[in-house]
Amino acid sequence: MGEENTEPIIYGKEELETMTVEQLKSIAKDKNIVGYSSMNKADLITAILTP
Repeated sequence: MGEENTEPIIYGKEELETMTVEQLKSIAKDKNIVGYSSMNKADLITAILTP
């Protein structure tokens, strides 16, 4: 009761490639990825997919 689902959201590469850079930066921020604000789209996708 009232427990939050703390399971990490898993994204696929194809799904990430359809997102905007701003959406990817938001995900990177949520995942506490260092330096996300200066990354390009490809780097953001790689960082998000890296466990």
